[in-house]
Amino acid sequence: MNVFRASSDETISWIQTSAQLLVAIPLVSYLLAVLSLWIGFSVNGFIFPAAVCLSVLWVCTEKNMQRRVKWSSVLTVVGVLLVTILISMYVYDWSYDGQWYHICTVRELVNGWNPLWDTSVSSSVDRDTAMWVEHYPRGIETIVATVVAFLGNLDAGKVLNMWLVIASMGYVYIFLHDFLPNRTRYMRLWITVLITLNPVVIVQLFTCYIDWTLYTLLVIFLVNLYLFFEKGERRALYVDLLLLFFISSIKFNIFFWIVLWGGILFFILLRNHKYKQPCRLTVICAVIALAGIVIGGYNPYVTNWQEHGSPFYPLAGDEKVDIFNNQVLPMMQGKSNFENVLLSLVANPSNNMNSDEVSVVGISKNNLSASWVSDARIGGFGIFFFESVLLALILFISTGYSRRMAWYLVALVGLLASLFILPYGYWARYVSFFYLFPFVLLFYAERYGLKRRLSRGVHILILTLLSIDVFISLSGVIVQNVVYRQTVDYVLNRMEASTQEVELSTCNYLFLDKMDQRGIPYKLVPEETLKDRLDISNPIYLNREDFDFETNQPRILSIYSSFGLRWEPNEHYTGNSK
Repeated sequence: MNVFRASSDETISWIQTSAQLLVAIPLVSYLLAVLSLWIGFSVNGFIFPAAVCLSVLWVCTEKNMQRRVKWSSVLTVVGVLLVTILISMYVYDWSYDGQWYHICTVRELVNGWNPLWDTSVSSSVDRDTAMWVEHYPRGIETIVATVVAFLGNLDAGKVLNMWLVIASMGYVYIFLHDFLPNRTRYMRLWITVLITLNPVVIVQLFTCYIDWTLYTLLVIFLVNLYLFFEKGERRALYVDLLLLFFISSIKFNIFFWIVLWGGILFFILLRNHKYKQPCRLTVICAVIALAGIVIGGYNPYVTNWQEHGSPFYPLAGDEKVDIFNNQVLPMMQGKSNFENVLLSLVANPSNNMNSDEVSVVGISKNNLSASWVSDARIGGFGIFFFESVLLALILFISTGYSRRMAWYLVALVGLLASLFILPYGYWARYVSFFYLFPFVLLFYAERYGLKRRLSRGVHILILTLLSIDVFISLSGVIVQNVVYRQTVDYVLNRMEASTQEVELSTCNYLFLDKMDQRGIPYKLVPEETLKDRLDISNPIYLNREDFDFETNQPRILSIYSSFGLRWEPNEHYTGNSK
């Protein structure tokens, strides 16, 4: 028995160390990048390998860890880095914003732009794009830039998503191993996968979108707090301190939510465990979070305040931009935030800007296709999420009262209230942590119920419904990527086969990068001088008649009508050329 216990403890130590490494490497990359920018250098190819070496050295200096665990963790992480980098280089980003200002920010950083000393990007960036690149937080993009500068491939940068998601999977499993000790390893693994693969995370996993970080980093942050206070793991605290310095530079709302939820759990655990120096620890956390804003986020927070009267420009302050007004679905227009939140929770996924129909019962083609878009505006947690919540509520109530029930109720009420604290709580990408709601209900039933066959059957049914949502999102993402890659490669091949300079208009900077990589000559011209729009996720405007887009089309584009090239006339075409 002691042998098996030792083996289990060693496995948990290996998982935890690997997860810590996968989080530490990008966070150390960010620290080194910020340091490099402050002393006047740019993001360069030495930062990422230096971060890997420093993170490995950090693990190897741990005295209380077995040598076998240390090296198995290092080898595991090296293997994960290599495999995920290859996957990221192969997979194309199909999101609109990801191929737009997110990747443009990365490109500018890699090309030498230092936002701390020069607030303006290069003249090759159009002014609309430049506004977001210059004034929006860019923490994730900074880390991605260190990877791209090292590997020389823009597509490789989104590998960061996989590293942090895999790390969060390790953290969740560690937590469940301690929190649900009576469940089988396979049951814990099943729940781990479901918690980690939030549909919001899945649909943004292979893109340069950053909303998924709210959920993934919050999970990592909360589990690290648990490990520090419950298990005395000081390294867990160090990782959280790195996260505190970093998160303010990701996005305005992400910093708010992680600090809010992390702060609540921090003070609860601080009080329950009677930490010896609570004031000192609280001050350290506050100072590091403030340093993250002032040092890591000097541009944009401080510079935005100086130039536009608000650190949150362009969403607030002088000449603010309303990015939400034209993003509301017809079915939600004119309704209160409360009504829209309820509608989004009950309805099936939808992203149709041309319809005011709401689907609650039955599954339509639109519901399925919206399950794998990167920013579904309604029902973003999956087709069966609401049903899972209802069944989990029944299971929670039927479990009965225990003295710990109040803590679960506080968490549930807090999650519900969070949907109404900031605007647009109906949009899953902005409140992705609400996906934890049914799991809080399930955790209570797991700990204090499931004693009858019926309750165990309902429990399995809930997990199965959530699994179906994960499968729909994941399979849709895979198919969509295969089709999108084939589409982009085919268009590039036809352009490459042409002997003329390509005239086009687009803000798809990943597409332009691929043209540069292939040596395809092109010229960016005004949109209104081009007749046609290639309707991909971030459209390309060009004259279709200049190229042969009928010859040697990949077979996959003809399998299904929606897979083929979608051409639309350019509604802004004036016939004028320059």
